[in-house]
Amino acid sequence: MNYLIEVYDRIYWILTSYGSWGLWFIMSIVLLATITIVRLENAKYKNQITYYFIILIVGSFVLRIILWVFLPSPELFGVVK
Repeated sequence: MNYLIEVYDRIYWILTSYGSWGLWFIMSIVLLATITIVRLENAKYKNQITYYFIILIVGSFVLRIILWVFLPSPELFGVVK
């Protein structure tokens, strides 16, 4: 049971820490740069790739916000840091 609580604590920390939001933002910028390169070239599937990028970024942002708000903290399970 301690292992599951530790895993949950790490997942909670990843979703709620400011560093993970910064990392998410940096990864979004890297993906945006990749999409920009694809858009500038005459790639065959550039519109489809751009569409998937938009869906990925918006979906992951919404999921992070929902989990950040509704995921209970490890302290509610009796875990004291």
